Amino acid sequence: DIDAALLEGRRRIEVQHLYVGNPGSAVSSGIAYAVRAESTRLENFYFFFDAVKDLAGAAGKIASSAVFDDTQVPITAILRPDFLPCRTLCVANKPGHDCIYFSGIDTVQFRRFLAWQSYPQALQDYVRENEADFGHLLFDAGFDYRMEGSQLRVPKSGFYGVF
Repeated sequence: DIDAALLEGRRRIEVQHLYVGNPGSAVSSGIAYAVRAESTRLENFYFFFDAVKDLAGAAGKIASSAVFDDTQVPITAILRPDFLPCRTLCVANKPGHDCIYFSGIDTVQFRRFLAWQSYPQALQDYVRENEADFGHLLFDAGFDYRMEGSQLRVPKSGFYGVF
């Protein structure tokens, strides 16, 4: 969202993404809004689960969605074993789809994610070739999902952090 025009003052900020807590939730959670000059719109709800201690809670949240049908598609299509274990699972409910983020995956899992989502080969090669240098890092990666008929669709994926 930040470009040269914004930094040089030739363009104004069009939208601010506001994240607030969600008191009363059984797990850590938050609500995101898009704030524009003319309106404020609910964007999504986020729920954070300890990936080791509360995997069942994350599975229950995924299964309780209006955009995912665990009678048609196994829950492992979302809770992908190749990205587990990780530190935290974030399940988000959004207007047209849901999303899962695997927070704290290692470099091997990150390479699997890039290959699974067909990221550019140059990026995949770069991560593979520099894997030894990245050994101390953990990554966040996730994907949007929804059912279309009886089929699972993943319209978007991304990696969101390196720490």
